[in-house]
Amino acid sequence: MSGATKLTWPIEGLDLTEAFGLVKPEATGAKRLILKLSTASGDYALKGAVITPKKLKDWNFVLDFLHTSQFTDYVGPLKTKDGRYFIQVKDKSYSLMPWFAGRECRLNAPEDTLIYAQTLGRLHQTTGRIASNKRTWPQHWRQKVLELQALEHSCKPVNPELAALIPAAIDAGKTALSLCQNKAVNDIQAKPLVICHHDLTYRNFLISPQGTGYLIDFDMATPDTPARDLAQLLLNTLKANHWLPQSALPLIHAYAEEYPLTQGELGLALAFMSFPRSLWSLPKRLEPDSGNDPVALTRQVKSALSRQTCVHSLSKLLGI
Repeated sequence: MSGATKLTWPIEGLDLTEAFGLVKPEATGAKRLILKLSTASGDYALKGAVITPKKLKDWNFVLDFLHTSQFTDYVGPLKTKDGRYFIQVKDKSYSLMPWFAGRECRLNAPEDTLIYAQTLGRLHQTTGRIASNKRTWPQHWRQKVLELQALEHSCKPVNPELAALIPAAIDAGKTALSLCQNKAVNDIQAKPLVICHHDLTYRNFLISPQGTGYLIDFDMATPDTPARDLAQLLLNTLKANHWLPQSALPLIHAYAEEYPLTQGELGLALAFMSFPRSLWSLPKRLEPDSGNDPVALTRQVKSALSRQTCVHSLSKLLGI
């Protein structure tokens, strides 16, 4: 959960008996920021975070959409007796989920990533009916390239090391835009959006003892183009496999078994991989009041730029 904090049980003002009917819940463990609660009826995971009203509204939309869709391979918050996903106590929102007895995904294990890709494809296939009312990603990237070009000169006196990387970041943006000039990419811009998870780490995909995969933690999810999720899963898998382009191919095929891919969607995924958020958001993250550490930003930009050779090789393998 974005903005999540470590919890200590009991929590003043949080009545899970009234909200969910749990009888005498007791803390029996913890995993990172998740508190494990045990009752006679089973085990549960409790999470708490400070959430803005807008984010809360977005989450409720995503969770309601998932609840009414045919997608079942996820573990989400339980509803309270009065139909809420979150309980507000002072400045925090709390959610309760069934405790899942599974293991985290191993991104360097092909058998795990194939299940991950198939599950993601099912998510996109079953939720792909959301009308788009926002500008397209190529429009967004075009604006970000202009902002990076303006930043290139103003950044030099402040952070010479980071400024030296900006031309390569601009080139990455231009590569993404050139991929989007393909007619097949333009054609998919009018397609309905899907629920995109947006946080496809190894921690957010659990595999049961029976080998079934489940997505968790939809707190960053919003309606978006499926290529954005696919690009993130590809990048995370490639990183875990020493940036070997061939390691992405089985994952792409597994995803396409559930969500048939066009050349345009593959091209857009490669564009996301070429020009990730760590590059296009740089102008905003360098604003004086952003509070970001320039050293950490420089490290992130270097990391993003180091992937370009791998992405280019993957593009060749895919014939795009």
